[in-house]
Amino acid sequence: MLHANVLGLVARVVSRSPVVWGVHLSEVSRSTLGTKAVVVQRCEAICSWFVPSRIVACSASSREVMRRLRYRGQRIVTIPNGFNVVRFRPDAAAGKQVRRELGLPATTTIIGHLARFHPVKDHATLLAAAGQVLRQVPDVRFVLCGKDVTPDNPELSALAAPLGDGVLMLGQRDDVPRLLNAFDLAVSSSISEALSLAIGEAMATGVPVVATRCGESPDLIGDTGAIVPMRDPNALAEAMVRLIRIDPEARSELGHRARKRISSGYSLEGMVERYQETWADVGGRGRPPLNSSQYGSK
Repeated sequence: MLHANVLGLVARVVSRSPVVWGVHLSEVSRSTLGTKAVVVQRCEAICSWFVPSRIVACSASSREVMRRLRYRGQRIVTIPNGFNVVRFRPDAAAGKQVRRELGLPATTTIIGHLARFHPVKDHATLLAAAGQVLRQVPDVRFVLCGKDVTPDNPELSALAAPLGDGVLMLGQRDDVPRLLNAFDLAVSSSISEALSLAIGEAMATGVPVVATRCGESPDLIGDTGAIVPMRDPNALAEAMVRLIRIDPEARSELGHRARKRISSGYSLEGMVERYQETWADVGGRGRPPLNSSQYGSK
C-alpha cells in the first residue's frame, strides 16, 4: 500500500536487499482518499524508479493507474488477488443459522453489502438504491457489515433512517464466510476498487453480485452478475430488482457460475505460485529485468 511502499526505501538503503512492492489501489483522488493520499501516491511514483525491484499490481486497473502516473513500467507485474474457495464456499446450514440469528425467515430476500464506512464505498448511493428496491419488493432486507457500519454512526444512520427495518447494520464481523451464505445477492456500490476481495469472496460462496463499474469488477464478475454505472442509484436499484425477480433456479445458476469463475481464474494457489515466481526472479541478482507481459494482465 502507499505508505508502506514509500517506506520500502528504508529497507532498500539499510539492508540493500531487493524490495517488492504491492499495489492494491486503483484511482486515488482528493475526493475519495484526501490530499495526503494523492501526495503520497505521487511520491510513490517517483520512488518506483529506484526503490522496488518489482511492483506487483493486483489488477489491470491498478496497473493502468500506475502507467498514467508514470511509475517505472518495466518493473510492474500483474498478479490478481486469489481467493480461498475452501473457506469461502456454499454452506446452506450456515446460511440458515445466520437467518435465525438475524430473525429473518427463509422467504425474505437478503441483499448483503460488505465494506467499511468510507467515501470510496459510497453508502449514500447504496442506501438510496435500497430505498427504491424496498418500495418495489417489500420483503427484502439489506444486511450491511464493516468497520463503523453500526447504528451508532450518525452519518450512516441518517442515510438509513428512511428505510426503517429494511436495513440491518452489523458492524465489523469475523464470521464473513457464514454471513455470505445467508445472502441471496451481494452488492458493491464502490467508486474506487482495484480487485475487490468482498466481491470475489461472495462469488466464491456462490452468491451473485451487482457491482459498480470500477476497477476490475466488470472482469471479475463477467456474466455471473450485473454491472452498473457508479453513483447511479437508479441503475443499481434496477439491477438488484431484476436479479431478485428472476427464477430462483436461474439465480442459483448465476451463483454456481460465479464460484466456478473464481475457482478457475482467481485461485489462491495460482496467486501464491505467481508471487513465488516473482520473488525467485528478484532473488537472482544480476539477472535481466523481468518481461512483465509473461504474467498477463487479467
